[in-house]
Amino acid sequence: MKAPALAAILLSLAASDLLACRYTVRDIGFVDLGPPPYRLRIHTEAGTAGPIEAAARMHAALSDTNIAVEVVLADRKEDLKVPFLPAAVLQSADGSRLLLPPFEAGEAKRIIGEAVLSPARERILGGIVDSFCVILLIRGDDPARGVISKSIDRVTPLLHAMDKPHDRPPVVVEIPEDSLSEERVLLWSLGVDPESGNSPLAVLLYGKGRRMGPVLAGPSLTEDAIIRLFRLIGTDCECGLDLERFEHPAPFQAGAIGPDRVVVHHQQHAGQIARPVCEPGQFISQGELLADLAPTALGVPVHASVAGKVVEVTPKATVIERSL
Repeated sequence: MKAPALAAILLSLAASDLLACRYTVRDIGFVDLGPPPYRLRIHTEAGTAGPIEAAARMHAALSDTNIAVEVVLADRKEDLKVPFLPAAVLQSADGSRLLLPPFEAGEAKRIIGEAVLSPARERILGGIVDSFCVILLIRGDDPARGVISKSIDRVTPLLHAMDKPHDRPPVVVEIPEDSLSEERVLLWSLGVDPESGNSPLAVLLYGKGRRMGPVLAGPSLTEDAIIRLFRLIGTDCECGLDLERFEHPAPFQAGAIGPDRVVVHHQQHAGQIARPVCEPGQFISQGELLADLAPTALGVPVHASVAGKVVEVTPKATVIERSL
């Protein structure tokens, strides 16, 4: 697809100011309103206090993440289907599991680090808030880098024409072959299997590090495939937009990710503007009601996308300073 044709598609997606959603797919990628999509399960024998105390410390340390900590007790390791006890097992919403290395009761901090920290993750989080998105390139070579570079060159001049203009182009984070082992948790949580072949793999990440679309490899790693995913990330978040076949949960997170201050508009749909129900200085939880309508009014109530302190309220918007 040539650049003028891409520009025409991007512009055709724009809706009128009256009907368009105030947020894009990229914006909603920073929001989690459902239950944590991941579990860190500590498997141990009944009656052993050390691992249970370690799990309690992990639970407190991970309270502001998308990971829930659980303790699983049994009389024998065979009952838990793990090769050793205690064992730390990561589990995703789809049921896939990843066994972490053995740990001792006093190593809660190491297990947390194993689950949520890695060099590539730090680079991703360092660029994903300000840039349009991040392209994670795994086992990259010169042809793959060339395809990605050309895709970024094509989309950069057109970012101003998207439903919400953006001025920072996508950035690239690479994971070379010799770093795959230390990134195994990140890759697993993104649904990437680096052992599936030897070709370069590319993944587009947005919001809190969510994967957009499939893992691109071999013949599917093309400019047009990347451009299509760019367009989805930048498109207007209409209520009828079906993202289920593209969107994936964010990977394990070490803490709150996103802007320090969030402006939540009280009108996010056709209809009347919602009336604020919060006051400056009030502390609110994620998902808490910010603005509501009369029972017979046409419109939608508005809820907090993040937890924090309300620092400003106007008829049009509520401003939240995030709790970190």
